[in-house]
Amino acid sequence: MITRFGLVSAALAALAPAAVSASASSKMDSRTFGKILDATAASDDSVVVAHFKKLYSYDSKDLTDHVTIQTADAKNVIVTDVEIDAEKLGDDSSMVETEGMSDWEKKDVAKRIGDKTLVEKIGLDTAALPMFKVYKKGKEVASLPVKEDGTTVADVQTFLTPHGIKFSNGKELEEFTELVEKFYKELTGSATKSELDSMAKEAEGIAKEKFDLDDDLVAKNMMAKQYTKVMKSAAKKGLPYFEAELTRVSDLLKSNAVTASKKKEMEAKVNVLMVFTSMKTEL
Repeated sequence: MITRFGLVSAALAALAPAAVSASASSKMDSRTFGKILDATAASDDSVVVAHFKKLYSYDSKDLTDHVTIQTADAKNVIVTDVEIDAEKLGDDSSMVETEGMSDWEKKDVAKRIGDKTLVEKIGLDTAALPMFKVYKKGKEVASLPVKEDGTTVADVQTFLTPHGIKFSNGKELEEFTELVEKFYKELTGSATKSELDSMAKEAEGIAKEKFDLDDDLVAKNMMAKQYTKVMKSAAKKGLPYFEAELTRVSDLLKSNAVTASKKKEMEAKVNVLMVFTSMKTEL
């Protein structure tokens, strides 16, 4: 189990002007996050992913946790939640300590002051929270609004992948790893459709030999079938297929009209598509 203390320690231990090497997730306060941005400003390869949320609002931390797990091997990536006391930042009286305040209330005041400083520093629109933002060299390079019960892990991954963030899909099937790497490399090279179709056929052979394709109750069997289908489609439609199809299927998964069995099939396809989209940052 990942502890917040351990992960924050890992992040802070990595703060060095020359380079930052860390893979971390936590709930940071605004002052700590500001230090993280300053520390990574001099690093050429460090990436900071922040999930900004209003204090005590809809808890979508599971999105952050999933991204953290999937980027565990990316040593240059820091992932964190940052909660902002947005409702009180416009109230100047909430920024001032008064006589008789408890230590806890004083801490709240200090937090709001830190929140306001960060919001002004990075130009954060608190009315638009929650949202993910990506920072490189201490500067924002991209943002993604988070919709309650709408934004999925796949949405976030699709958003982050073009920014050089390598994802490790814990559900990928190692039986296909070598072929996937070869297929992706050839797809981005000069391979003909016939050559790509041949590799998709090879994937079909692996699926039939090593998996029980008639047993859809086992997730890896469903995934094995999807490797072949995804590779055949990519051979026909080209490299853009992976991200476009990941977005399409992820959107369909949000529909209440999708049956349970169809949802499992689509989730298997999403897992396979994620294997291929993660290749963008590897090759």
